Amino acid sequence: MLQEKRLAVLIDSDNVSAKYAQFIMQEVEKYGIPTYKRVYGDWEKGGNGWHNAAINYSIMAVQQCSYIAGKNATDFSMIIDAMDILYTGNVDGFCLVTSDSDFTRLAIRLREAGKLVVGIGELKTPRAFTVSCHHFCYLNQLCEPEGMQDEKTIRKAVLEYVQEHNDERIDLARVSAVLTSRFGNINFDELGYKRFSSFIDSFKELRRSNTFVSMKKKKAELPAPAISSDEVTEEQIVAAIKDYFSEYAPQNDNMMKIESYLAAKFGKIDFSRFGSKRFAKFIDKQDNFKRTGTFIEPVAAAELPTLTMDVFAHEAYTYAKDNSPKGGNIGQLNNYLIGKYGKNYFRALGYADFRAAIEAVESVSADNNLIFIKTDEPVVTYDEITLEKAAEMVLNYASDHQPQGGNIGQLNNELMNRFGKSYCADLGFADYKSMLSAIAGITVKRNRIYPAIVREEVQPEEPIQETEAAPEPVSDVVAIPAEAAEELVITAEEPKSAEEKTPEKPDMNTIRRDVLNFVATAENGGGLSALGKMLDEKYGKGVLKEMGFTSMRKLAAEVTGIVIRSNKLYIDEAFAQQTEEIEQFVRDFANSDGKRSVRALGMQLKKNFEGFDYRNYGFDRFTDFINAIDGVKADRYHVDPVKES
Repeated sequence: MLQEKRLAVLIDSDNVSAKYAQFIMQEVEKYGIPTYKRVYGDWEKGGNGWHNAAINYSIMAVQQCSYIAGKNATDFSMIIDAMDILYTGNVDGFCLVTSDSDFTRLAIRLREAGKLVVGIGELKTPRAFTVSCHHFCYLNQLCEPEGMQDEKTIRKAVLEYVQEHNDERIDLARVSAVLTSRFGNINFDELGYKRFSSFIDSFKELRRSNTFVSMKKKKAELPAPAISSDEVTEEQIVAAIKDYFSEYAPQNDNMMKIESYLAAKFGKIDFSRFGSKRFAKFIDKQDNFKRTGTFIEPVAAAELPTLTMDVFAHEAYTYAKDNSPKGGNIGQLNNYLIGKYGKNYFRALGYADFRAAIEAVESVSADNNLIFIKTDEPVVTYDEITLEKAAEMVLNYASDHQPQGGNIGQLNNELMNRFGKSYCADLGFADYKSMLSAIAGITVKRNRIYPAIVREEVQPEEPIQETEAAPEPVSDVVAIPAEAAEELVITAEEPKSAEEKTPEKPDMNTIRRDVLNFVATAENGGGLSALGKMLDEKYGKGVLKEMGFTSMRKLAAEVTGIVIRSNKLYIDEAFAQQTEEIEQFVRDFANSDGKRSVRALGMQLKKNFEGFDYRNYGFDRFTDFINAIDGVKADRYHVDPVKES
């Protein structure tokens, strides 16, 4: 169970009426326990009616004389006391009860110190002060509360206010203040809602965007299409796209706009009927249009030159010759021909696809994804492969790349260059890693290869004669050449020592994710020393210096959403709440109707959540951030809900 926050309640009697005393104390209890309760004013002049309220609610009255007429000395007294309380470290937050914008700088300073700042004031409070607080509650300035009403009455009041001010940018706090002014302090738990924002989300007529609310726009009913989408032909779709460009005359237009135009004309079209799963693939098949990313533009037929088989053969031969002897990439050749002769140039030649057309050209040959000239086809010879030769090359490579270790992918390329692409199969192994596991004297870790630990050097008692028969080899051990044995005596099973382990080098995003996970799983806050120990164990003792920080506190301060209090780390409440709202927004987006692209989701998150950046959560890619949220999954282009099994 979380410990309740200790709060310092500082009341400016010059700017807040005493009639709100009961409401103020009830509001404070929502955020924690009021440890300090002080009201500031000139009690020789009556203290603006706060005398009885201070007695009833055990609030300490602080006398502040007005030395000069017209000067508000109460502000300075509150600020001095607030800083004194801050430096004692006895509280977790402050409740500043005032409607005066002069306290804006104080709220910012307390927030920078990692303290919760709650503002309570009247509707006249300037926005500069309200946005400087983590939370701000408006008091009733206009009239006395009408008393607690049923949910139907409250809902009606909300809708009336939003409809009346729908042309403005309506903050949730303003709506809450209006309800409070009419009905008093509303307990939304009794109405069945966790918080006020959840109550607003239950309205079918309203749309909430983070901390703002507006009326939903009614979708205009589209007229029934003249032709059913099941009856429309490919020729009619192409003609409709041409009409679109003729009617609106754009040089190019967004694919989504054109698809919406077609849907309005014919209804939702199933493009799989035309051999294309998506609209983009349908466009790619059309010679009349050219697609660049998500933009489409018309292409005049006269712009495409005529292609014959002789011209095609000449193009293929010239490309292969220019890239001889290594060979040219057939994908690049295909893209070049599409740009010059249109998307379906091979169909005009009478072939089903590009590769079939290439195979019909006698002067060239295709091997995998490369095209060569047949007469100049390179002849490559390889060394005869044996397990002993492969083992010697592997051991030498591992030794030459100490202490960082050699990349096993680069080693594989060197082996293929010497022995050919099929060397693993020639040795009787299923794959490359199986071959490496059969070689004694090496250790493979995280795609890096190292020599195994050197043990005490063993000298043979008697030299081995060349005429002596070699012992029968074990199936999973390779005989090491004598030259290698003089330098290294090794075992395959023994791991590297702690001193030789090469810890992974993290980037700042990885560190952010580690810190957030550490704090989220720690009980009662995670200690700075414990965080340092965890990072040292994972990345090595020099990680702090490698990342460019002089202390663990400075490193933690760079992580968004982390608050440091008394050498302990906590998740900032505002950050945690916004994260919860972002995750729910992503789930709602994944379950919504229509297209759910990763690009559209990213744009909506940036629009609805000010300052949103997935890198603040320690992710290098936006799709990794999405996939870390329960209930959703994302590939490169789309976001979908996770179906329960």
